[in-house]
Amino acid sequence: MEDNEEHTVQTLTAYRAVFSELVTHHHGRVVDSPGDNILAEFASAVEAVQCAVHIQQALHERNAHLPPRRQMLFRIGINLGDILVESERIYGDGVNIAARLEGLAKGGGICISQTVYDQVEGKLPFHYHALGDQQVKNIARPSPAHFLADLRSGSTLSPWQTSRRQGRNHCRRKARNPSERSASTFHSTCRT
Repeated sequence: MEDNEEHTVQTLTAYRAVFSELVTHHHGRVVDSPGDNILAEFASAVEAVQCAVHIQQALHERNAHLPPRRQMLFRIGINLGDILVESERIYGDGVNIAARLEGLAKGGGICISQTVYDQVEGKLPFHYHALGDQQVKNIARPSPAHFLADLRSGSTLSPWQTSRRQGRNHCRRKARNPSERSASTFHSTCRT
C-alpha cells in the first residue's frame, strides 16, 4: 500500500464491486467489509463455492492487466455451520472457522471446511485436496479442511489459474436448521 496508496485504494474499490456483484449473483449477501476483508453469507454451500471460484477467476483476469506490484490476491475460506444473527451482522463458530480457513488458503486460493466439502463434493467440477485436521485459533476441536483444485489440471487453485440458495443448478437445498448457513471470508494479499 505504501508504494501508491491511491492506486491500491482504486484497485481495492474495483475488486469490492466485483465481490458484491458476484455474491449477489450467487444469492448471497455481503455482511461486512472492513479494510481489505469481506464477510459474506450464503444459503447454499454450492453457491458459496461457485461464487468463490468466479471471484478468483474474475480477479485473476483483472490482475493480468496490472503491474505485478499492484496485483491483489485474495484468499477465501468457506465454512458451513451455525451462526448467530444480530440485526444485519453474523457471529459464532461458523464465521470464526471460515476466517481461520481463509488464513490457510494461498493468495488466489480457496480453502473449504469438511462440512462444505460434504455438501459440494460430486456436485461441482472440481477436485479437492484434503489438508486433514487443522487446529485453528479459538476453536476447541480440530477442523478438517480441503483446498479447492482446478478439475482440468488437478492442481490447487492458484492465482494463475482460474457463502447458500441453489439457483442455476436447479437443485434447491435448504439449511439443516434456520441458523445454519455458509459463511465465506475473503482477504487480500498483495503479490510480491
